[in-house]
Amino acid sequence: MLALNGCKEDTIINANIVPVGDTINTNQIPDTLTILSKTVFDDSMVTSLSISGIPLDNAVGTISDPSDPYMGKIYGSTYFQIIPPKTGFNFNHAPDSAVLILPYSKFTFGDTLNPGPQTLTVYEVTDSLSKDSTYYNFTYKNVDRANPLGSVTINSLADIQDSSGTTSANPYLRIKLSQAFVDKIRNGAGTASNFVDFPSFLRFFKGICVEPDTNNGKALFYFRLDGNSDFTRANVLFYHTETANSHDTVITESFIYTSDYCSHFNRVRRNYAGSAIGTALGSTAASDNTFFIQNEPGAFADIKLPFIKYLPKQPINKAELIITQAMPAGAKGTYLPPAPLPYRRKLERLHLHPPRPVPDYEHGTPDLH
Repeated sequence: MLALNGCKEDTIINANIVPVGDTINTNQIPDTLTILSKTVFDDSMVTSLSISGIPLDNAVGTISDPSDPYMGKIYGSTYFQIIPPKTGFNFNHAPDSAVLILPYSKFTFGDTLNPGPQTLTVYEVTDSLSKDSTYYNFTYKNVDRANPLGSVTINSLADIQDSSGTTSANPYLRIKLSQAFVDKIRNGAGTASNFVDFPSFLRFFKGICVEPDTNNGKALFYFRLDGNSDFTRANVLFYHTETANSHDTVITESFIYTSDYCSHFNRVRRNYAGSAIGTALGSTAASDNTFFIQNEPGAFADIKLPFIKYLPKQPINKAELIITQAMPAGAKGTYLPPAPLPYRRKLERLHLHPPRPVPDYEHGTPDLH
C-alpha cells in the first residue's frame, strides 16, 4: 500500500509528512557548496552536417563592434559546392553573364539597423572537398584569392533584395560573378570529361567560398543553402539573352547546391583580443565572479562543486543551480542572450535540474554576456 500511494507523488518525501520548515534531523555541513566558475573556450563544432527536414543556414559576415567590450570579434564564411542541371550537361546557348544567389533565411544576429558596411567576396575553392568528410568551424580550405569571382557590399538589410529591387517574401542576395568565371564554366562544358558526371564536375570546379571583410561590420547574415527552387537555395544562374523580332528573351541555366552530391561547411572564427572574454580566458584565478556564455564555437562556463562529496549520503529532494544574467543596458536589443542555455549531462547525474529545453539554432545563436 505504501508503494502504491508513493508512486502518485513527484517528490521523494511527501511535504505533508515532512513540512518545508521542519528542521528535524537537519545536517549542518562544513561547506555551503562552494562553486568555482571559469570561462573556457570550445573551438570544435561540426558545421558540415545536412539533416533532412532542417533548413541548412550558414552565417556569413563580421561583427567587429568597438562599442561592445565583451564579445570580441566574430567572422563567418560559407564554403559549398554546386553541380550542373544534369550529367553530361552542355549549354545550348553560350552564357553571357552569371550571378550567385544566396537566399536570406530572414535571420540576422547583431545590429540589424546598422549591420554594415561590410563587403562579401566570392572565391573559387582550390582544395578538394568531399561530401563524405567531416568539416568543423575551424576548417580552412585554400581559395584563389588572386582572382576573386565577385563581391557585394551590404550597408543595410534593404540590400538583400530580389531581382525587382525590392524586399520580397523570399529575399535573397545577388552577387554578379566575373566574366572569367563565366568563360571557365562555358569552355569547360566543351570538354565532355568535365561534365560526364557530378564527381568529374566537382574535380573541375571544386567549390565556392563567400568570405566577409574582417575589419568592418556589426552583424552575421544567415543564408540558406538548400531549398526547392532557384531563389530558395544557393545556386549560380547563368544568363543568355536572345533577341528576335525586337524582343529580348532571357534564358537561364541553374547550377545548384544539393546535399545529395555537394559538400559544405560554415567557417566561424572568433578573436577575443582586447575583450572582456579575452581577459576572462587569461585569468589564472581558481574562480571568477563572472563568466561568459556563447554558442559554439565560443566561450562557455566550467562550473565545479569541489565539496559536493561532503553532502550526507541521504536522498536529496531538490537542487538548483541559479545563474544571474549581467548585461549592460546599452547592449540589450543588439547582442541578445542565447535561446538555449547549454548544460552538461553531469548535472543530471548530480540531480541538478537543467533549464527547460527551447528550440536551438543550427550554427551560432545570439551571445549572452
